[in-house]
Amino acid sequence: MNHFGQNRLAKAAEFQHYSCRKRNLAMQRSRAIAIAVAEQKARQSRLMFAAAMLLLPAALLLLLLISP
Repeated sequence: MNHFGQNRLAKAAEFQHYSCRKRNLAMQRSRAIAIAVAEQKARQSRLMFAAAMLLLPAALLLLLLISP
C-alpha cells in the first residue's frame, strides 16, 4: 500500500535509525576527542623531552664550573 499523500503518524520504529545515527555520531565525536587528547599529550611529552635534552648540556657545564 502506498502511503504518499496520506496523513498518517509515523511509528516509533520508523525513527529507530535516527537515534542509532545520533548515537554513532556521538561515539565518533567522543572517540575523536579522545584521540586528539592522546595526541596532544604525546606532543607535550616529546616537547618536554626535547627541552630536557637541550638543557642537559648546560646543566652539566654548570656543574663542572661549580665543582672545585
